[in-house]
Amino acid sequence: MALTLTLIMFLLIVVSQTMVYMIPCTLGLALMNSESDKLALLALKQKLTNGMPDALPSWNQSLHFCEWQGVTCCQRHVRVSVLHLENQNWGGTLGPSLSNLTFLRMLILSNIDLHGEIPTQVGRLKRLQVLDLSHNNLHEYGAGVHVSAKGDIYSYGILVLEMLTGKKPTDNMFGEGLSLHKFCENAIPDRIIEIVDSRLLVSSAEEGTRVMERTIGECLVSFARIGVACAAELPNQRMDIKDVIVELQAIKRKLP
Repeated sequence: MALTLTLIMFLLIVVSQTMVYMIPCTLGLALMNSESDKLALLALKQKLTNGMPDALPSWNQSLHFCEWQGVTCCQRHVRVSVLHLENQNWGGTLGPSLSNLTFLRMLILSNIDLHGEIPTQVGRLKRLQVLDLSHNNLHEYGAGVHVSAKGDIYSYGILVLEMLTGKKPTDNMFGEGLSLHKFCENAIPDRIIEIVDSRLLVSSAEEGTRVMERTIGECLVSFARIGVACAAELPNQRMDIKDVIVELQAIKRKLP
């Protein structure tokens, strides 16, 4: 089996220019606590929108909260797993009720004019895989450090790992003790081919030389290391975007 060089080049170009992502919901959730999610969302709405009466009109009693704007629940259950709101001028804050959305996997509150500190309760969301609070005026609790750039880097790292493996952080294989990040980290460097998306692997006599396979294998290891470094759990451990660009350019130079 040899790696398709055209697809690898395409992968590098797309990842180097893209900071968007989509993660489907697959987590099994419990019905009995759905009311707590609804109450948490209503309390959060007051904070996010700064009490604006016309904001989020779908967030009302006539619709189930899983049908509210920006809210996604898993298909078989009624707990919130995704909250995605962006491009608004609400001028609100993040409320502590966010911590009651205990099954939240993805939180995107980008460019909605938030200000103030990120409450410590966000750290209690143990299932959270993706956090994007970019293009706001938020600061970490007690630190006064702007975090949007590091949030973007994390999202970028997850995207890299998704494209490399063809897997999502919310796939059923990930759970207690194993995440997409750990899955890729454990495969570096010797088992990198085992985790590569099978759609990037084809039988090809022309591309099957040992020298080329070794070169592409090395590039894939470098590629995976970029994703793992960008998606590190702690913001201060994540790779700087300038270093990411340097590494991607180095990978491209290796490929014929």
